[in-house]
Amino acid sequence: MLPLWRDQLHVELFPDRVNLARLSRGWQQQEISRKTLPCGEPEAGEAAWEAGLRVLQAEVPAMGGGRMDAVVVLSNHFVRYALIPWSDQVSNDSEEQAYVRHCFSVTYNDDADNLVMRVSPNGYGAMQVASAVDQRLLDGLERVAGVCNLRLNSVQPHLMSVFNQWRRRLSGPMVWFVLAEQDKLCISLLKHGHWCSLRTMKSDNAWLTKLPNLLERELRLSDNGTERGKVFLFAPEVAKNVAFPVSDWAVNWLEADPGQGTPLVKNWIGIDLKDG
Repeated sequence: MLPLWRDQLHVELFPDRVNLARLSRGWQQQEISRKTLPCGEPEAGEAAWEAGLRVLQAEVPAMGGGRMDAVVVLSNHFVRYALIPWSDQVSNDSEEQAYVRHCFSVTYNDDADNLVMRVSPNGYGAMQVASAVDQRLLDGLERVAGVCNLRLNSVQPHLMSVFNQWRRRLSGPMVWFVLAEQDKLCISLLKHGHWCSLRTMKSDNAWLTKLPNLLERELRLSDNGTERGKVFLFAPEVAKNVAFPVSDWAVNWLEADPGQGTPLVKNWIGIDLKDG
């Protein structure tokens, strides 16, 4: 065992809760403890994630103390996504950042100056997935890590974290990947492993009954004719015995491990919103 290895703290930050799991150090990690903590409502004028940061700072010592490496997964409520068209005009990192920032400004029709943006390469000539998060949220995570004696190794968007967990199953000529959180739905389309569309939207308690129509709408926008492809749905907050509405869509449910929410991420590849 290497002396510099530490236990890992896996954090999932959602608007209404914080999920914490402590894993043992070493190659064969074992779960030591796990808990889910409600966040409560943010105070007046606060961002939606600030209550979660307070809970995180208060509860980390109860996970056993000592130095730990932290991996943080951010809810899709706190992350913006965009597909960035390939450009032969981009020749270096600074030009790429300017191009990505421009694409976010156009997509969301607002100022993107306070966002930290990262791109996940998707192969030469292909659309690239970009994620953006408020710089203040990352600063807050760094502050909490310092107070709690954590080494903040990685900050991952929820979409990319779950996609990475299941990426081997998401193969085929045409695959829909749907990720459901409370009040937030993300629908994406991949063709032969390349991202072709990606959309997040607000949802409600009836989202499952509306999903066939939402998929039909996305299919029309994708210009793929009547070919539906495969649908993979990750919705850990939905009970296992809930049936998908009768429709022309065949849905494959991606199940979390028993007793867990989002699967713990190991050997992660994708977008990391943290520098260094």
